[in-house]
Amino acid sequence: AELGFAFAQALMAEETEGEEKFRFACLAAAQGERDGYYWLGRCFHDGEGCERNLDKAKENFLLASELGHVWGMIWLWELLD
Repeated sequence: AELGFAFAQALMAEETEGEEKFRFACLAAAQGERDGYYWLGRCFHDGEGCERNLDKAKENFLLASELGHVWGMIWLWELLD
């Protein structure tokens, strides 16, 4: 993950907590990794490592969904009422 591999960074986002989770999710999402968008959405949804922001959570879940991430679709659906 520290070498810049987006998928590895997304995996680290899944395995860590707080600011470290947010950092790895940002790194993976910046490279277009769908799991990175999903974990970034979760960070914004839960306020983990960042300030809670449901609009940013929706944006990231949408990006993950567009790339075929099923859990991103589920979380987006729940936020859309």
